[in-house]
Amino acid sequence: MGRFEGRVAIITGGGKGVGRAIADRLADEGAAIAVNYSKSASQAEETVKAIEGRGGKAMAVKADISIEAEVDAFMDAVLKRFGRLDMLINNAGVTGLFDADGSLGSITQDQYDAVFDTNAKGVFLASKAASRHLGAGGSIVNIVSTSGDYPNPFMTLYTASKATPRAFTQVWAKELGARGIRVNAVAAGAIDVGMTENANDATIAWLKTTTPFNRLGTAAEVAGVVAFLCSEDASWVSGQVIRVNGAGTS
Repeated sequence: MGRFEGRVAIITGGGKGVGRAIADRLADEGAAIAVNYSKSASQAEETVKAIEGRGGKAMAVKADISIEAEVDAFMDAVLKRFGRLDMLINNAGVTGLFDADGSLGSITQDQYDAVFDTNAKGVFLASKAASRHLGAGGSIVNIVSTSGDYPNPFMTLYTASKATPRAFTQVWAKELGARGIRVNAVAAGAIDVGMTENANDATIAWLKTTTPFNRLGTAAEVAGVVAFLCSEDASWVSGQVIRVNGAGTS
């Protein structure tokens, strides 16, 4: 029996990259998985089929996490299917790291809204909805970024939007802790999916030099830390931001 047997996890943006790895890891340890997606329907369904093919339980539900009514409908669908909620992994995010020039003077209001709607507002709305259903032993894990530790120019929107869930983590850990719910964040460094998928070879080479391991991290390595934070092994861990970046500076 896996350590998450009988428990239910929601992973936003769970159809690909780090989200897919988290979904696979928690499912393989017994959790029923709800995969949220906004646009990547085929990838979300592929994740579900893979989990079910290994004997697990999973569902995929479309929802724009920046719209409260869609988040609430998504939550209702999960509760109708699985009857409970134990873990929320706020993984969905947008980067724009390699778009245009990213300079302060060039950022438009539409670009600002697009990034903050997912990376900050989406985390808030999903957590707000989940908090009504999580009980003692429940867990929220926010996937953030080490960009907050090592800010770089031309990354205003990504850096600031990913810093917001860090603040949420600190506040919610104290607020929800009284109900036995733990809230933590995982700050991922350069991972070989997601934010690096549109990077050129020179950028990838540079990212590798920012860690003494001289490589990018893997989605599975992030998923392992998330699984720990959701488990009873982390019963006294809350309000923390865990860096998963190979001692890097990116």
